[in-house]
Amino acid sequence: MCGYCRVSTSEQVSDGKSLEQQRRQIEGYAMMKGWSVARTFVEAGVSGSVPLAERDEGRRMLAALQPGDVIITAKLDRAFRSAADALGTLEQLKEDRVALRMIDLGGDVTGNGISKLVFTILSAVAENERDRIRERIRDAKRHRTALRIYNGGKRPTVTTSRA
Repeated sequence: MCGYCRVSTSEQVSDGKSLEQQRRQIEGYAMMKGWSVARTFVEAGVSGSVPLAERDEGRRMLAALQPGDVIITAKLDRAFRSAADALGTLEQLKEDRVALRMIDLGGDVTGNGISKLVFTILSAVAENERDRIRERIRDAKRHRTALRIYNGGKRPTVTTSRA
């Protein structure tokens, strides 16, 4: 039995509230089931657009799993922001006889056809939300650039010509 938590921004990491809330949800869910969580894998400051198997803690978790194990995560979007990654990982977990429990989806998403259908639809919704966030950020940066407002990163060097 293991837990998986993730936040994507350094502000969320330093604040710690989201990670701690996810841990509490995972521990509470396990307690209600009469289980104990042996280890919680915490991914701090990693975008959900990175596939689970390519994240440091995601890779460690997947490598440590044995048949009969259960992964618990608080929310689908904490584990996946790509429908392809979500569905591919789910199929691999099922093949490896590892259960995936997502608290926000009501529990087991590896068990039956209906849970897979809901998981598939909501994975696509999570991916769409990631894409919309990217679009909003890109649009805001374009707007700030048009207004000649500093957008972060390296400041452009200002050259003055002396004629």
